[in-house]
Amino acid sequence: MRKYCLLLISGFFSVSAFCQSSLTANPSSLNAGVVYENAPDSLPLTLRNILNDTVHIQEIRFYDIYESTPFSTSVQPFALAPGDSQTIYVRFSPMHNISHNTEMVVFTDGNRGDLSIDLRGQGKYSNTYYNSTENLSEEALKTALKTRLAQGYVQLSYNAIRDEMFMNVDNKKVNGQGAAVNTLECIYTGFNITNYPDRTNAQLMGFNTEHTWPQSLFSQNLPMRSDMYHLFPTRETANTQRSNLPFGVVTNIAWQDGGSKRGDGVFEPRDEHKGTTARAMFYFVVRYQNYLNFLDNQEAILRQWHKTFPPTAINRQRNEDIAAIQNNRNPFIDYPQFVDRITSLSANSVAPAVTKLEMTDSEIAFDTLKIMDDAVYGFVIVNTGNQAINLTNITAGDARLTFDNITGGTATIPPGDAFNLLVRLNTTAGGTVNTTIDFSTNAAGNASVSIPVTAEIIDNTALGDELTASVRVYPNPARQAFVIQINDQYRYSSNYRIFHPGGQMIASGTLQSPETTVNLEGWTSGIYIIQVNIGNQSLVQRVIVDR
Repeated sequence: MRKYCLLLISGFFSVSAFCQSSLTANPSSLNAGVVYENAPDSLPLTLRNILNDTVHIQEIRFYDIYESTPFSTSVQPFALAPGDSQTIYVRFSPMHNISHNTEMVVFTDGNRGDLSIDLRGQGKYSNTYYNSTENLSEEALKTALKTRLAQGYVQLSYNAIRDEMFMNVDNKKVNGQGAAVNTLECIYTGFNITNYPDRTNAQLMGFNTEHTWPQSLFSQNLPMRSDMYHLFPTRETANTQRSNLPFGVVTNIAWQDGGSKRGDGVFEPRDEHKGTTARAMFYFVVRYQNYLNFLDNQEAILRQWHKTFPPTAINRQRNEDIAAIQNNRNPFIDYPQFVDRITSLSANSVAPAVTKLEMTDSEIAFDTLKIMDDAVYGFVIVNTGNQAINLTNITAGDARLTFDNITGGTATIPPGDAFNLLVRLNTTAGGTVNTTIDFSTNAAGNASVSIPVTAEIIDNTALGDELTASVRVYPNPARQAFVIQINDQYRYSSNYRIFHPGGQMIASGTLQSPETTVNLEGWTSGIYIIQVNIGNQSLVQRVIVDR
């Protein structure tokens, strides 16, 4: 089944002045204001069916921002009877502390096209440690993080930091992991030692300290050497196997233990430590630098591990424990989504230019119309990239089609916004429409766009001779006034609309008397169109006004 979508128009707009769609809504756009990532908010939106037929809401679509969908609704498909309304709630749950600008599209089974509603909101992080990162991305975000991680940093000696790590931060008896005695686990093999009284004895039991970013790459200098965010307790054998190898996926195994492997010139940690490894590497390169370009060939796989193995409760507790000692934090544990806003951690980070659009319909199908029906179709184009989309040379292949909201055949869609191309069909005469609307864009893969347009406009004869003969307009031509005469059997179930030769509706009313007089004072000469609606049928008469 073909699906359609309609703009949700604010209640204070005149529907007939804007377009004849299936739905209206109040308000016309939603702005959630400032919302914290741990306290989502919901806003009400009231949909009302303004057609004479039931409208089925088939889908409500939202768009991603940095691989997340900040706006959503729990509403399932539903139907609205003529004139009925329903209030839905749109939820704003931001993952990023940035200003959000996106679109919402409501798909129905109507035949008046696709229109959208603008959604905005300011995401904010509850952890004020990251206030300086708000609305930043790419290199600017990296710089803000680097500055923040260095502020107030407490540097311990290498011996002191290892004592803290072995006896407190990674000691399962102390750190909340429930061991009855001092217990230390190797990050790479899962092997545990117990009952060690101090770090020296733990080292005598075969444990030492792994530097996730190898010491040899920064000449064992402080503060890097004693920064616990990339230090972990490890069995000597596993530490030796890792050495200063980059991380990667091992195919040809030369060594393995507990799920970790070495081979093919890389080292692959066991799954339990893959995400932790990635976040330790990301922290190091942002806090310090990409020594000897060590991150370059690893960044892609580390990003994958970061996504596949998100921070656990143990990771988050370790972050808190280290923060209490060093007075700084690992941002990629607190907010893993920071990575989504940094295209490159290993080099200068610049977002690639993305010119991308989505057209929510593949055709414009007015279906069956009656003469003088108000036929406006909203064809929605959503800019889902990060560059402005330019529409040029917008043309229609049939002179009966015009555009309500463009000048010069061009339009521009800013990133995150949508454009509702309002296509108006002239229905003053019966017939079929089978043509296209064409335009060019600067969007990748959509240099030239051609949209099929179809419609069937039925004339009076299709409504039956009896009904046509029931309405008479006289005198014709008319000077001072004319009369709309209707058979008595159709009284109380009929109304009329009168259109100026230019297409504007200039008069309307009900036909509750056999004869209704229309005064022509102030009218100009021309051929006026009178649409008489009887029940769910319409017919058209023309009157010549000679002033």
